[in-house]
Order: sequence, then C-alpha cells, then structure tokens
Amino acid sequence: LTVGSTTITLETFLVDESGCGILTYTVDDPEGVSYEDAGYGEVYSLPLEPRMYLRSPDYQQGGSVNVKLHVDKTTSTATHLDVVAYFAAGETYQKGDNFYFTVYDGGGEGREPYAVAIQPRTYAPVRTLTAADGEKARISAVGITMGNASPDRELTAQELTLHYADGTSYVVTSESQNLMNWVLGYIYGDGETAPFAHAVYIFNRMVDVDTVTSVSFDGRWFDFTAEQHIPVQLTYLP
Repeated sequence: LTVGSTTITLETFLVDESGCGILTYTVDDPEGVSYEDAGYGEVYSLPLEPRMYLRSPDYQQGGSVNVKLHVDKTTSTATHLDVVAYFAAGETYQKGDNFYFTVYDGGGEGREPYAVAIQPRTYAPVRTLTAADGEKARISAVGITMGNASPDRELTAQELTLHYADGTSYVVTSESQNLMNWVLGYIYGDGETAPFAHAVYIFNRMVDVDTVTSVSFDGRWFDFTAEQHIPVQLTYLP
C-alpha cells in the first residue's frame, strides 16, 4: 500500500476465534519516518497511522477494531519502521469477518481512504474455562476474553493470573505487584447504549493454552447507578 512517498507492507496476521490478534507491518519512506512514544511500548502519530475495521473499509458496516501499535526500536531506522499492531475486534465481531487495514491520505477520517482487505483462512484455537457461577473465559495464544455476569456494571481486573500445569504462572495484570503484562485491555460496551458484555486482554507473550490449568480473577464491578465498587473473585477451570 503506497500513498505519496510512504509504503506500507503487511507481513504477518494472526487472529483467534474471538477476534483477538496480532498484525505486523513495515513503513518505508525515503523522506523519513517518525512516531511519538506513549509509554509501555505503545506508539502513536506514525506515518499513515492505520485504523482497522470489520466487514468494510470504514466503520459503517462492522465498526472499528481496537488497536495498539508498537515499534521494534532495535530494527527500525530513520526511513524504516517495523510495527506490531495488537488488536481486539469488539462486540460486533463474528468468526469469518474480513478485517480492513485502512489509512487516510493527508490525515484522519474524511480524507481519501486506502484499504487492504484481510480474509482470515485459519484461526488460533480458543479454549473455554468456566467459573463456578457459569461465567466463561476464552483463552488463546494471544489473549483472553472474559464474560461479564453483570453487563450493566463495568468489570475491572485488579489481579488476573494464568496458572500452568508445571506450577508456574503468568501474571497478566496485578495492582498489588504493579505489573501490567498486557498490551491491550478493552471492555465491550459503554453501559448505556451497549452493555458491558466482555473484558479482553491481549497478552505481551504467547501462551500455550493446553498447559493452562486455571485462571484466577480478583477485581470489581463499578455500579454506575449506586456509584460504588462491588468486589468480585472468580476461578475459571477447564
């Protein structure tokens, strides 16, 4: 995809059955490339910074895909960027949907769009674990999607840990340890026009889902009507 002096080349695309995934691409421009650092590895203000959509080159049919961009600083140069886009497709996603990688000439939406359609042929498998109250967590190599038992309340994870068969664990997020081992966190809905249906975390590493024996969740709902936090603890098991 070339716009002006800038060329974007899509490289690898990995998506799971829940619509969570990773896309890598390069940006080349002989006139120079730049970006701003947002912290925790995230970047913004890249040349032709992309949007991602479902089912069409804009948000009209399937809505937007949530994306966080990272740049590999060890391999990027003044005229070349190696970019990793971590994404979660959102509540309108259905397995089989096309993804669209869209950039705009000269800035943001309203300008002329340039898009590449991505049609997944295979998907990273998802494993489902269930808590005692029936709530389900869907885990893949790239992320976890957790259902929300009270969709009128916003679900926040304070401690989220994957436990493995060999006794080790992967702390996805921990307020007590000040750890944030994820690259994208997202909750579906806004509690008003759409319910808080799911909470999603895209991992900062690949996970062997077959070795996960349980997932522990310690967090809270926020009740907007009562304006108070309600504790919630869950253990998801196969």
